[in-house]
Amino acid sequence: MFGFLRPKRLAYLVVLLFSLAAVFCIQTAESKKSSGTFTIGGAKTNGSMQYLTKFGFRIGRGPFKFRFKVVRPMPDPKMELKMHVFLDNHWEEVSSLDDCKRPPLSMVKRKITFRDNMKEWSEWSTGSLSQTVRPHVWYFTVSDCERPLPVQYKVQWEAIVQQEDGSHFSEELYGTLTLTVLQLLCYGALLGWMFVKGMKHMKSEGKLHPVVQFLFVSIAVQMASTAFHLLHLFAYSYNGTGLGFFDTLAEIAGTCAQFFISSLLMTIGMGYTLTHAKLNTVQGALPAAVAIGAVNVLLVWWGKLKGDSSFKFHENEGTVGWVILAIRVGVWVWFVVTSLQTQKESSNYQLKAFLKKFITASTLYFLAYPVLFGVTSLWIAPYVRHKVMVNGIFLMQCGSMAWLGALFMLKGEYFQVSSMSSSILPGGMSNFMGNRLNTHAD
Repeated sequence: MFGFLRPKRLAYLVVLLFSLAAVFCIQTAESKKSSGTFTIGGAKTNGSMQYLTKFGFRIGRGPFKFRFKVVRPMPDPKMELKMHVFLDNHWEEVSSLDDCKRPPLSMVKRKITFRDNMKEWSEWSTGSLSQTVRPHVWYFTVSDCERPLPVQYKVQWEAIVQQEDGSHFSEELYGTLTLTVLQLLCYGALLGWMFVKGMKHMKSEGKLHPVVQFLFVSIAVQMASTAFHLLHLFAYSYNGTGLGFFDTLAEIAGTCAQFFISSLLMTIGMGYTLTHAKLNTVQGALPAAVAIGAVNVLLVWWGKLKGDSSFKFHENEGTVGWVILAIRVGVWVWFVVTSLQTQKESSNYQLKAFLKKFITASTLYFLAYPVLFGVTSLWIAPYVRHKVMVNGIFLMQCGSMAWLGALFMLKGEYFQVSSMSSSILPGGMSNFMGNRLNTHAD
C-alpha cells in the first residue's frame, strides 16, 4: 500500500484534492455576515415559512439586521413578508408544526416591505436579542402566512449578526481560535520530536522505515489542516465571513490525515512489517482502502456544500455524519477481522501478544469518531457540540499519532516483532516499499 503512496504520487493526490476545494470553496463558505436566496409563495400554497440562518448568542444583548431584495419576478407593490425569530427552547416544537402554525411561537417579529425596483434592497430590519441565564441559539425565518403570495418569488437576503461585544463568532465557535492555536502547537511539537528521532535513525541506519515516512506525512497533513483552519478563523474574527478556500482545505486535509492513520493501522493489522506472507494481502486491499478514503472526502465536501442548516452545529452533522459513522464502523470491523486472522496464523507468541494490544489500542481510534459523533448528536446541547467534536477529534488524532510515533521510534515491543529490527542499510529494507523487504516469517 505504501508503495502506491510514494511522496511524488501523494503530492499529486494532495494537489488534486486541494484543487477540488478551490472549485467549490465559494459555495461552502460559512459566516455570520450571511447571505442567501429562497423561494416563497405560489398559487397552490396557503402560506409557507423559510429558514434563513441561526446564531448562538452569549449572555448579554446581541444585535441583528437583515435586508431583502426580490430577484424575480417584479415585486407587487403590496408584497409583504414577516420575519420570525425563534428561541432554541421552542425550536423542536416549532419544527414539528405546519409552517403557518409556527408564527405564534416566535419571540420577535419584523415586517418586511419591498421596493418596486428589483435592483434595490429593502430597509434593514433590525433588532436585538437578550439572554441573562445561559447562552441561547436563535433561529431566523421568513413567512408569507399572513398574506399568502399568489406568485412564487425568488428572494435574496443578507444579514449581520453579532455578539454584544461585536464578535461575529456564534457561541458554538467562541474560543475556537485560541484552541486551534494550541492544537497547532501540539502538532508542531509532535512533528519536531519525530524529526529529531528520525534524524538519529537516519544517522545510525541510513534510511527511515516506510511506516515512519508515512506517519511523517500524516502528521504534516494534519498540521496543514489545523493551520488552514486557523487562517479561516482569524479572518472570520475580523470580517464575519472568514476564508472559504482555507476552511474547505482544512476539512479535506483533516479527512485525508484521518484516512492515512486508519490505513496505517489497517496495513499493520494485516501483517505489513510483521509477516512476509501477508504482504500480498495488504497490496490487494489497496483499491478498497483508496475507494473508502475517496468516499470520505466526497462526503465531507458534500456536507460543506450544503452549508448552514437549522440542525447543523458542527461539521458533518446530520445524514452525512451518520453515513461517515457507518463507514468508520465498517472499517473497524474489517480491521478487527484481518488483524485477528493475522494473529491466528502466527505461531510467534510475542507477536500474538503484541497484536492483542495493538487491536485494543487501534479499536479506541477507530471507534472514537463514531462514539463522539453519536454522543454529541444525541445528548449534547447544540451550542456546545462544535467544541466537543473539534476537541474530541484533536485528542483522537494527536493521541494516535503520538502513540504510533512512540511505537515506531522507540525500540519497544513493535520494534522487536517487526521488520523495524532488521537492518535498513544496503541488503535490508529499502526505502518506501522498495524492491527488497526483510520481514520475520512465522
